[in-house]
Amino acid sequence: MQLSLFLQIISSSLVAAQFGSTLNDGMPITCGTGYVPSLTCDTPNGMCSCTCGSGAVYQKPESSLNTGSDPLDFSSPQRLATKPCTGEVLMPWQHINVRRTAGTVQDSAIGSIPIDNPEDSILLVADGSNRCERFEVYIDGVLVGETSGEGPRDNYKCDAVEKCMKEGADFAYFTLPRGKHTIGTKWVKATDACKAWPNGIANIQTYKPCE
Repeated sequence: MQLSLFLQIISSSLVAAQFGSTLNDGMPITCGTGYVPSLTCDTPNGMCSCTCGSGAVYQKPESSLNTGSDPLDFSSPQRLATKPCTGEVLMPWQHINVRRTAGTVQDSAIGSIPIDNPEDSILLVADGSNRCERFEVYIDGVLVGETSGEGPRDNYKCDAVEKCMKEGADFAYFTLPRGKHTIGTKWVKATDACKAWPNGIANIQTYKPCE
């Protein structure tokens, strides 16, 4: 029992050093030095998991992450657990095409596009057209999280991105520091209902954050 408690403490320490989101008591969720954290959340009001490159996993209620009126941290890209306050559109919809093996549930290859981000902004990555795709999101080659949604990935034709988001398709928001970036996406966790597609399209758009 003492060994189990010791391992829990060590695991919590590893996850508590370099991740941008914070817990209720102000302690940052972190990973050990040299490991990249990946934040994923189930919605609505589910649990968020920070998975370190070492394999350590830290779970926290979604409501405890990125809450309140604290200013967003744009020092490095990170997935936001909830929808942030956004202003005007800075970059209209762009599309990232990803190729995959039709007839299987294998993950796609990573597709990417370069963008020029003139100021700190909010990046939205979303499914569209058919309710099918869950994306891992990479910024400058680093995995920063994945999209999630309330509905099933059942190939339901939801058409426009905004309509798909309202009808349960996957999406996620990320902070994006100013500068030139490469945005990459990979279609992961394909379902039987959607496995016939030979490709997918991630829709991305940036917004000015509220002041």
